Amino acid sequence: MVAKRAHEPDIQYPFFLSHPNSAIKDIYAELNWRQLIMLINPKALVDDPEAVLRNRWQCVLPYAYNRIHLRGLSCSYINASPVSLGDADHKEKYIACQGPLDSTASHMWRMAWQQDVSVIVMLTQPVENGIDKCFQYYPKDDSDVFDADEFKVTLVDKKTHDSKTDVRMLQISHGDEQRTIYHFLFKAWPDHGVPHGSDLAGLFSVMELSRAKNTSQNARIVHCSAGVGRTGTFIALEYLMGEMDRGAFDGQCDMDAVFETVNTIREQRMLMVNEQQLALIYQVLRERWQERQTKQVREAERPGKRVRKKPIEDTFESVVYMEKQE
Repeated sequence: MVAKRAHEPDIQYPFFLSHPNSAIKDIYAELNWRQLIMLINPKALVDDPEAVLRNRWQCVLPYAYNRIHLRGLSCSYINASPVSLGDADHKEKYIACQGPLDSTASHMWRMAWQQDVSVIVMLTQPVENGIDKCFQYYPKDDSDVFDADEFKVTLVDKKTHDSKTDVRMLQISHGDEQRTIYHFLFKAWPDHGVPHGSDLAGLFSVMELSRAKNTSQNARIVHCSAGVGRTGTFIALEYLMGEMDRGAFDGQCDMDAVFETVNTIREQRMLMVNEQQLALIYQVLRERWQERQTKQVREAERPGKRVRKKPIEDTFESVVYMEKQE
């Protein structure tokens, strides 16, 4: 247990952020048990023989009842799942998918076009530790044209953000119609690990920048290699951080928001988030809560800046700003 520093305020955490680290294993076991119950149904997963050839990993498949259907091909299959979180007042939409194979690269662009996607987030490098993780389905330079059946993809601009993310502005053409798609390649997520320190800060930047570029408010495509571990972590963490910022955990919170969110996305795509990644989500939210509450407490204690309209035990939302009195 870390000793509290002098003058550091006492922080009251939502109960689900008070779990000891030793509880993560049990929480993850419960998630896996619920996953197993879903997979017992023999019709839960796609088993089309033609679809098998389109899978990067034969152990990671979309649910038959929740998958993206491609139009214009004899087989509509792509290893991709629509994922949504939230309610009618605030909903986040994603498409979680595997990293394309050479033989399915054109399917990625067909899906992006048909789903009117304007942002793609890629969380793996094409090759990691000598292992192929994802075919490079995007143009390498501005002289390259990527042919994807009747779709053509060209590079308009490329910038590197904080040395960790390549941001490409791409133009996709279909006949006489053209659209812009932003492609974010986050390069700092270690294979079989989780980002820390400046790498984690870089991931947060990708979340923020990709949201800002998603002006259509349609689903963003998010993928890694299998499209479940890093992909699921990105989706769950981004959503939960947003919920915290919107004050969803400020009042009485009797549910484990992390467990419920990961379970919800696992109901839409199998195996989302592994145990190490689950621990990262709890850790990030604890630290974010502590920073947020500490800042609120210290601002509230600044003399002559604020007054309270309600009793001290009320939420910090009851604090209002006032001009400093002379």
